[in-house]
Amino acid sequence: MDISPASFVSIDELLNDILPLVDDERLEVNTKGYYTSMIQQALEALAFETFFDERRETEPFPVETLTMMMPKGAFNLRNVYIFNGTECNIWNSRKVWWKRNYYTKGKGYIANNKGEQTRDPFISGSSFLDRYESKELIRYRNTLDRAYFYEVQNGMVMFSKQCACYQSVMLEFNGTGCDIGDVPIVPMFLRAAVKDYVCEFTLRIRMAKDQTNKWGGLWKIYEQRLNMDERYGIGTGSWGKAQQFVKNMNTSQRAELKEYLSKNAW
Repeated sequence: MDISPASFVSIDELLNDILPLVDDERLEVNTKGYYTSMIQQALEALAFETFFDERRETEPFPVETLTMMMPKGAFNLRNVYIFNGTECNIWNSRKVWWKRNYYTKGKGYIANNKGEQTRDPFISGSSFLDRYESKELIRYRNTLDRAYFYEVQNGMVMFSKQCACYQSVMLEFNGTGCDIGDVPIVPMFLRAAVKDYVCEFTLRIRMAKDQTNKWGGLWKIYEQRLNMDERYGIGTGSWGKAQQFVKNMNTSQRAELKEYLSKNAW
């Protein structure tokens, strides 16, 4: 059965499912904050494994420093674009390319390759080859001066100076499902996996604290239902099924989900 990725469940709906299963309807064992945190952790784990949370964010370009922080809850930066005009009316946009080991604080930069040499400086060559390479190096350095590139280090995105000719920068990246401190809203197709994750974890804690092993049998049910480590077969538990659902989403479903996430920003 097809499920629209625009269908979401609130934390209260999830708690209505979870609390009776762990015998805590009155929140006497754990607080609502605890369950909210566990739901967030479940979404985070699924986001890292399935990349279901695709986001896009636009900011003014950091002209002075050429550096900006990655957005909250962002990982796996996939595309970077610079442009003039508004996001709804982008003109003359440019793709910014990743450059390995690039570092800047706004004036000058460090990189493994700055176009200063193409051959091993300790090995001398013929004068003809040296003259040829000098011409190539000049051409390459001129190309670098016109290039649009970036690098990410310690959560900071650093841009080449040429990018400062544009007013705005758009980052496309994957999010962690729900940022810390935000109220989770769970996509319907992840509901079973999130519920089993919270139940398994909660019952494991109760089992550890209760020496009578009262909770062991119940914990085993949810550990098997979740099957996070695939002990009971590959793709048979709710965790594996959630991963498979995301992999099988078609282009329109992914676009719809991405649009919903970008509007609500969790």
